[in-house]
Amino acid sequence: MNFLERKYLRLSGQRIVLTKLNTKFIWLFEGNIVILHHNNNIMTYPFNILISFSILAVNIVLASMCAILVWWHRKEVTDHSRAIFALLAFSMVIPFCWRLYQLATQPDNYAPTEVISPFKVYNGLLFLTLLTLYPTEIMRPHWLKAKTVFIFLLPFLFFTTGAVLIGSHTELHSMDEVWHHAGELNVWWRLVSMVVSLVMFYIFLLRFPFNWRHSSASRRWVRRYALLMTPIGICFYLVSFTFTLPLHIIHILYLAFFIVYYTYYELLLRILPPPASFEQSLDEPANPEITPISSSIATPSEHAAEEQLFQEMDQRIEREHLFCNPDFGRDDLCRLTCLSRARIGTFLQNFTDASNSQVYINRKRIAYAAQMLLEHPEYSIEAVAFDAGFRAKATFHRLFKEQYGTTPAAYRSDHLSRK
Repeated sequence: MNFLERKYLRLSGQRIVLTKLNTKFIWLFEGNIVILHHNNNIMTYPFNILISFSILAVNIVLASMCAILVWWHRKEVTDHSRAIFALLAFSMVIPFCWRLYQLATQPDNYAPTEVISPFKVYNGLLFLTLLTLYPTEIMRPHWLKAKTVFIFLLPFLFFTTGAVLIGSHTELHSMDEVWHHAGELNVWWRLVSMVVSLVMFYIFLLRFPFNWRHSSASRRWVRRYALLMTPIGICFYLVSFTFTLPLHIIHILYLAFFIVYYTYYELLLRILPPPASFEQSLDEPANPEITPISSSIATPSEHAAEEQLFQEMDQRIEREHLFCNPDFGRDDLCRLTCLSRARIGTFLQNFTDASNSQVYINRKRIAYAAQMLLEHPEYSIEAVAFDAGFRAKATFHRLFKEQYGTTPAAYRSDHLSRK
């Protein structure tokens, strides 16, 4: 009897229930085994392979779609950040496709056999370099040239060149073998390159100077990016040390989340610097020093003195537009007033209805944005939001609607129509 005409198949003495039937292939499911019948050939797949296969396939589709979307909209920005991000997403697709091919053709040899193999270590280092290039281009638009990109590649070139000069490497198949051969040059060279590169790029992002007047980034954004980037490196290296399937799945899913989140940020959240900002002098101080208002009233003890301190602080913030710096926050208010972080919240509550320093600062920004919307109708809403110190569209629109009960576009049109 032809296999396609049967409803059941006996394999190894067990009955396998047919769940899908067509002219090309048949999926059969029994316990932890999936049987694929293609052109009268039967292949068995462990259930964990099916899980990895499905997750990889979904991630390939997601990463490819994100890369194409960002690449399609790359000309909407004046820098190269979207082109770099699209390259980053595509660089993730290629190894996933290779892994998917291995799972499909060699299901019995799906698990890697070598711990911290040189190829995976230095491939991960190259991917980590691309992860760092993207935020760098956002922080300092047009700063990445051929020379600076080469500088970023130096760690990768240094460690790979060292590995080539060392010569043959010891194949390691377990953590016990790693510790046993840890004294060998080729082994600890791989270990050092893994740890040093991750720490080095992390410190670079947190310490890299940039001018907020010409950048979509803020220090808070950079810290969040570095925080979200860190699990990628940690999971990658943990997977390199172990062959645990759950950890491998977590790593793949987290990569997908990272790519999708920053695609969403690029296309829907990011506020781009107005083109005019690039024509301004780059010699402007990125973070001008904030000096105390007055040492004579820096530690007020009476209500009148506190009120005077608040008025002077409020007037200075308004006069110098200190809130336009997206990183202006509680610590800057403390430097202005010489008050402690614990006391500044109570100090603001005594003279405003703001529950904390961030609410107070955001209200200043929204009021300034509302004023700019009416005084400069030629400015786009995005340019006004950028000028007011916002770096995310969703945050600006949400806070504006909370304060004025309408959207920025409706606010501008309503007021201008009355004139």
